[in-house]
Amino acid sequence: MSTKPACLFLACIAALIGQGCGPYAVHSLGADLAIDFTCSGSAYPASEAAIEKFLKARNFTVANDERMRRQLNFGFFPLQIESYDARDITVEFQGLADSPDASNWSEATVNYHATIYSPPPTKHDNELETALRSFITQDLRCKITSENASENPPEAASFYADILARQKNRMREAMVCDKTEPTFDEAACAKVPRPQ
Repeated sequence: MSTKPACLFLACIAALIGQGCGPYAVHSLGADLAIDFTCSGSAYPASEAAIEKFLKARNFTVANDERMRRQLNFGFFPLQIESYDARDITVEFQGLADSPDASNWSEATVNYHATIYSPPPTKHDNELETALRSFITQDLRCKITSENASENPPEAASFYADILARQKNRMREAMVCDKTEPTFDEAACAKVPRPQ
């Protein structure tokens, strides 16, 4: 039996590993800042209007993905608001429920998560990060339960660009389908794919 096919196979595997197994050198990203928080009492649920106001005041383009889903009777999360600015920095707020049944969501079962990402290599916006912490604790009156900061290398730039392009498309779809926004476009919304 010839060893040539086995050597060729191993050479191909080594080449793939050397190239990062795909079109990207880096296949994951860490948030510049990730904050987990809970809201209780009169602060529950976290105010979507306050979150949108906070982001728009900082010149972020904002889409309330979950409000649009609720309007289409496809609610999935208790909360999902995405945004990006002219620098392609993104900020997202998301509520994750322990129970998938929307009728059973309560302050004890919803955990909130806020993230900031910047295009790699990571350039922390200390003013934005401080403002986010302050907004969560003072304006939303919620309690931060954990936070984490990460650094992404320059090699993650193309991966980030791909993720950002998908996010912008998802946000565009939400903006044309959200009946409460001036960007609502019934004809364009009709072309947005619906969950099966």
